[in-house]
Amino acid sequence: MAEAALAAIRAALAGKQSVVLHTQSARRVDSQQAAGLGAALGAIVNQCLAETRLGRVIVAGGDTSGAIAGALRIESMRMIAELTRGAPLVRVDAPSSPADGIEMVFKGG
Repeated sequence: MAEAALAAIRAALAGKQSVVLHTQSARRVDSQQAAGLGAALGAIVNQCLAETRLGRVIVAGGDTSGAIAGALRIESMRMIAELTRGAPLVRVDAPSSPADGIEMVFKGG
């Protein structure tokens, strides 16, 4: 599943299109399944950043934000601006990651 998502993302980015990566489920998932989804999304975002030089990534959902931040090995963030209440635009410090220096927005909940 992750490889299919990566292939679609690569094609969209090559065509200069914006990308929205999301999960979709008609049912609730348990904590173990949620952790697996978070890890998979983190790996996909990490791979995309390693292959391309995206300038900005936006992440929604508290657990998802934590999983992606962990996958990207983010050490710290510096606030640039508050886009909207509870969703700051930050510059990421992640020296051992392809995410180092990019702008990100993490929106919990």
